[in-house]
Amino acid sequence: TDLGEHPADVAGSQAGELGAQVGQASDGWCVMNLAGASDDDCKDRSEERPRQPAERRDLDHEEWEVVSEHLAEGEDGKDGSTGDSDSKEWEQGDCCDGDSKAKRVAAVPPMFQNIHVAFRVHYVTHSEAQLIGVTGDHECLGQWHSYVPLKRDKDGFWSESISLPADTRVEWKFILVENGKVRRWEECGNRTLVTEHEDQIVHQWWGYH
Repeated sequence: TDLGEHPADVAGSQAGELGAQVGQASDGWCVMNLAGASDDDCKDRSEERPRQPAERRDLDHEEWEVVSEHLAEGEDGKDGSTGDSDSKEWEQGDCCDGDSKAKRVAAVPPMFQNIHVAFRVHYVTHSEAQLIGVTGDHECLGQWHSYVPLKRDKDGFWSESISLPADTRVEWKFILVENGKVRRWEECGNRTLVTEHEDQIVHQWWGYH
């Protein structure tokens, strides 16, 4: 159909030409109106157009979540300590895993530095079902709701190396666990530890500061 046959005045023709120019700048969405498509079709397609930036925002959000997930894992530590709670949540993930999505993020906050703290205590248990654990207010120590079991060593000693972030103050205690339940807490007040930038050894006697 020839353009001259459309029932439009001169101003309408100028508006149509302007619409065609705008349509060409928008990948031809509204140019189709001059080829016979209805105004509603053009309007519908123009309304559908802004969806693409929303998809881009979703992609950006997804990229940031990937990096955040690795950073959260990086705060937890490298050692394989196990407890009643899932120890895998405390393992440190590898941020540089070659993930293309993570690499596309322009600015990534630096990972927190982790150190290893060796907790060691002397306690003579009375059955194989008993063990010594450590718990505290930090998530790597169970936040007082779970604990990290220590490994039985020679001559009545128990020890375990736990990964903690540097420059962090934590409160903690040794506990006696039997069949998965806490049977005894240290009779002293909460112990305090301030981590530094090097690995540390915390050798304490049960119940004594």
